[in-house]
Amino acid sequence: MPFAAAPNGVTDRQQRLDGLLAYSLPAIMIAVSLLCWVPIPVAGLWLGSQADFLSGNVEFAIVVSFATAVLSLFASLRLLRRFDHA
Repeated sequence: MPFAAAPNGVTDRQQRLDGLLAYSLPAIMIAVSLLCWVPIPVAGLWLGSQADFLSGNVEFAIVVSFATAVLSLFASLRLLRRFDHA
């Protein structure tokens, strides 16, 4: 909701941009949250399968898959935390 009277130096365009940002942040947060359920773990498994194919070592592939999934999930949670503070 725009201000009744714009603060000093704030244009109508800036107010509309702030409103758009305020409404888009929850949508971005929902999208990143949904990435944590399927695409990130599947990408970790895919990278693990590629590591197994290239190295022929199953243990290495498991480590790559787990590390990729965990690090990606923590990165997405860190991103969600930054959006939450915004």
